[in-house]
Amino acid sequence: MSREEAAAAEVSSKAFLGLEFLTWLWWRSETGGGRIAVSGEEIGVSFERFILLQDSGQDHPSALISRGRDSDLADAKGGLLQGKKVAKVHLRVGRGEDEWRFTLTGLSFDFSSFRMPRTVPEEEGELDHAARVLERMALLERGVEAVDMLYRHFLSLRLDDRRWVEEKRGLKRWISGG
Repeated sequence: MSREEAAAAEVSSKAFLGLEFLTWLWWRSETGGGRIAVSGEEIGVSFERFILLQDSGQDHPSALISRGRDSDLADAKGGLLQGKKVAKVHLRVGRGEDEWRFTLTGLSFDFSSFRMPRTVPEEEGELDHAARVLERMALLERGVEAVDMLYRHFLSLRLDDRRWVEEKRGLKRWISGG
């Protein structure tokens, strides 16, 4: 097996963590009032537009749940009770005064439909084109960093057996409506 094949196999064997992360993130955002404390900072997280569920062991999502109707959310939690995991979501993430909206896929951590915070319109500001590009790059990096912070926090819990047992207990209560 080549180094590339070995690396791909290693990444594939850990892909379930992305699904668990999105499931955990949904729970934490719902039970924490849309705020998650990470590294001394609060990051706002809300699930918007859709939640895509996937059966364990399948390579493709199996159920699309539209956000906004309580019955749909009950169906989604029912899917979680059946062992499905959150595979793909549309998120709104806030950090300080900035807010990003994007779709995130759990298995691959692919970002798409990435909307960044507004910047000062050209006619109102004094920034030249190069400065605007740099500003947008910094905003993009800051948004991705917020997701990285959330994922590192999740991993710190997930890799600590004692803390993960506590997290799973709360997650199961939330799924079952208790």
